[in-house]
Amino acid sequence: MKLRRRDFLGILAGAGAGIGLSKLPLRRLVGLNDLVVHKSQPGVQSWIRTSCQICSGGCGMEVRLVDGQPVGVRGNPLHPISRGGLCPVGAESMHFLYSPDRIRSPLKAASESRPYQDWKGIGWDEALDELAERIRQLRLQGKADRIYLIDGNGRGLMSKLAMEFMNVVGSPNYFMEQTSDPIKVAMNMAQGVLQAPAYDLENAATILSFGVPLLEGWESPVHGNRAVGAIRKASAEDRSRRLIQLDVHTSRTSDRADQFAKIKPGSFGAAALAIAYVLISQKLYDRDFVEAYTSGFEDWKDENGKEHLGFKNYVLQYCRPQDLEATTGIASRDLLKIAKDFATKGPSVAIVEGAATSMSNGVQTAFAVQALNALVGSMETAGGAMIADPVPFRIFPGNETEQPISAEPEGFRRKDFRDVEDLLKQLQEKGEGMEILFLLNADPFASIPQGKRFEAAIGDATLISFSPLPDQTTQMADLVLPDVTFLERWQDCIGPNSHPNATLGITQPVIEPLYNARPSGDVLLDLANRINGESPASLPWSNFKDLLKHAALGAFDAHRGSPFSSEREAAEIREMEQRGWWIPVDDNEDGFWQELLATGGWWDPYYQTRMWPRVFQTPDRRFNFFALPLHRQVSKGDPLEHEVVERLRAYGISEPGDPAFLPHLQAPVWLGEKGDDSLHMHLMHPIIPSTAVASSLPWVREAMNDKVPWDAWVDMHEDDGHRLGIANGEMVEVASGDSSFQARVLLSHSTQPGLISVPRGVGRSGGGRWASKRGANPNTVLAPDVEIMSGCFQFQGNKVKIVKINSGESHV
Repeated sequence: MKLRRRDFLGILAGAGAGIGLSKLPLRRLVGLNDLVVHKSQPGVQSWIRTSCQICSGGCGMEVRLVDGQPVGVRGNPLHPISRGGLCPVGAESMHFLYSPDRIRSPLKAASESRPYQDWKGIGWDEALDELAERIRQLRLQGKADRIYLIDGNGRGLMSKLAMEFMNVVGSPNYFMEQTSDPIKVAMNMAQGVLQAPAYDLENAATILSFGVPLLEGWESPVHGNRAVGAIRKASAEDRSRRLIQLDVHTSRTSDRADQFAKIKPGSFGAAALAIAYVLISQKLYDRDFVEAYTSGFEDWKDENGKEHLGFKNYVLQYCRPQDLEATTGIASRDLLKIAKDFATKGPSVAIVEGAATSMSNGVQTAFAVQALNALVGSMETAGGAMIADPVPFRIFPGNETEQPISAEPEGFRRKDFRDVEDLLKQLQEKGEGMEILFLLNADPFASIPQGKRFEAAIGDATLISFSPLPDQTTQMADLVLPDVTFLERWQDCIGPNSHPNATLGITQPVIEPLYNARPSGDVLLDLANRINGESPASLPWSNFKDLLKHAALGAFDAHRGSPFSSEREAAEIREMEQRGWWIPVDDNEDGFWQELLATGGWWDPYYQTRMWPRVFQTPDRRFNFFALPLHRQVSKGDPLEHEVVERLRAYGISEPGDPAFLPHLQAPVWLGEKGDDSLHMHLMHPIIPSTAVASSLPWVREAMNDKVPWDAWVDMHEDDGHRLGIANGEMVEVASGDSSFQARVLLSHSTQPGLISVPRGVGRSGGGRWASKRGANPNTVLAPDVEIMSGCFQFQGNKVKIVKINSGESHV
């Protein structure tokens, strides 16, 4: 049977009907009446606990079934992070499961060029046999290194399986969709660990947030909402807890903050250093902690007797709040108040994320923010900054010497963790073609700046896409091997990086796959078997459930933690572990596994603080205000010396003197448009996680912005609108270079003059009926440059120009 493009994507025919369907009952949403609807009498109700996989939050979920058919979801009250909460995306999971745009069986491109117009159905065995034979032939020809895989999961057992699969194939070319993070690089400079900090938000009396969208879509939006809710409740009673938000625009988080300061784009690091000036000059910092657990605070001498500038004197010389008012846009009196509250109303924690760091000075911004936590001694203590515990998985056979699966690699660079930009660079440098590219729940055509570059780079390679829903990448795929939704598969769900306690949610199927789709983990195991003719030694499992059970039983071996439980029981377990006691929930592996399924997962409620060798892996085993790991690479003939020096020079530092190794003032380098008529473009989170799945959920789309439903928008300050002659509700073109997108302008004071705020993740040129050609993707106008030190895309470091499309009447 030949499938036309309209049959596959359902874009044109279903676009108009999508809005109407979003209000209809679930059985109408299914569309093709595949499921039996019982009308005459009540059905038999049951509940299954699982974990949501739509974003990195991994909230616990309970799915309601009637006569075995999933009909609704609610939060799992036993899940230690979400505690019964769900965000709007998780609450709409039924629309994901029953989407009429689900890819129902394997498809093979039948037209000649991308984006493909026609597909034909192909059986699973035929597709996998052809693919296995192609891989075997490439190995025989010595071309296995022309096989690539991009992983859109990025963590946990699915990523580990993808790595092992590529080892079986014989190719080193495993890449993640997006891994680069200036925060991790800054943590490596300060603490010698390539891992973003976790934060004990529940016990913090003061949270100082540098652009973190706690209520919109951080690591876990439900966790953020719980933390802010606790602060608001305490503030209403006795003002004992505070949220201080520094951000470039008004948001739900800033509206609920005790203090909000609008900050100029690219100046978060300068604000952190101005706050450090107040702490140091007024002696509000924790002297005992600084003396015992840090280095580089005072001026110091190295082993050769050379004197070096310390953080204290650098800050006192260059970072007076009065001198940085013009840089940050924050009055010195406000910075003084923020600093005093942060120092005196503890425990306090300073937090930061990509909204502040995804630009040229991102590493320095993250370094300066973490330095604030060191100054007030808010590390490895209740309410402070920590390093998340890894889940104690059992390792894969033959990998007995490796790190825990959820741990990050060590080293200044991301040695084994490469992303799409690294892949593009590698293809350019190697000068030889790619033969096969696996795309494991990855959509690089939409997710990276100027995604069209990707098509040019991969050439005639065969693209294999694993995706439950159509997206921009499936339009380009030669072979689509449809994945199932998280409600139809087994998978691990590691807790968000921002949470310190080791947490393993179990995602288990609540229903058999609705269509002829298969879990991607099962497909990779099957394909590895077909390539070798038998199960490889490192992948001896026939399905992902068996792999998951094997790995998860590492929690049984660890003799700590517990299956998910109530808050009261968790407190008792924590108390026991503090005293050195641990009582197993079951004395055998099968019983333990059944407890994980019944409760939703496992976690360790006891985080052992002040384990300094684990959290400070610098040469002197202290927090480094002066980055010793980086300094030693530059000064001792390390093979990376030339590269590091070149990176520093790219920052405008011709000779890497002492300030280069300290948290220091560093102006951002703006990409894109130049000139007085250009505007900074800030990518903001809507009220829900900005994921590809979210853009395909009708009720979520409608809830994003009631003024511009089902569309993207541009928040612009009224002064800029008047200056440019743009009225509220008019359509504009946002342009940079040869790229542009269109959106409707909303004039207000929510942003600031000289800046526009655009929602991310709400625009796709390909997808199902509720996603395709709705909204706009701002990634299309971003410069593809990366942050020098980390390799992170500069999502927040671009300037654009605004062109009015028409002068018709307002539509808002």
